[in-house]
Amino acid sequence: MERFFMNWNNWISILVEWKQSEFKKHQNTDFIKSIDNFSTIRWNALSIAVSIENLISNNIEYIIFNEQNEWSKLFNNLFLKTPYLGFGNKRRIYKELCKLSSKTKEIYESNKSIITKIQECIEIRNKFAHWQLLYKINDEKFYLEYYSNNITQQEEIVQQKLKEDVSKFYQCINDINKLVWINWTIKKNIINE
Repeated sequence: MERFFMNWNNWISILVEWKQSEFKKHQNTDFIKSIDNFSTIRWNALSIAVSIENLISNNIEYIIFNEQNEWSKLFNNLFLKTPYLGFGNKRRIYKELCKLSSKTKEIYESNKSIITKIQECIEIRNKFAHWQLLYKINDEKFYLEYYSNNITQQEEIVQQKLKEDVSKFYQCINDINKLVWINWTIKKNIINE
């Protein structure tokens, strides 16, 4: 088997694996369309993951400051939006704040699984962001290739699994919203009545 890297639109790098002796019979495959499709799926997944991370940052800001003001903006800009605070660390901070804050404690106690769901989303995001994309021309399949336990592993990219991953992202967003905003909205409505 031979391998070569190619860069495609959306700056996606793909490792292509093929047998030179069989390459001619695969030249007519819809290889380019397959790459385009995966590229779109990958960037959609990363975009949704960024939305989850931003939602967590905004909720951290809300829990600590109660409203957006000059101090909350300063905190957000100098702490939450820096490259030094990654998604995983934001998840840990968010978990501790949800356990301690009167704004979220009650709902968090009945929905602790949200932190596990956030961690699952981080792991899915990391696959798309950091693992190498491999396309095997001879079997016309995509794989995510990574190194684990001193062995190169390959995970076939299956359409159903991609749909499940995207569904997990959206469910996570819904659960994060329930954790903070339902409680806040109820209290705000009671105060305004």
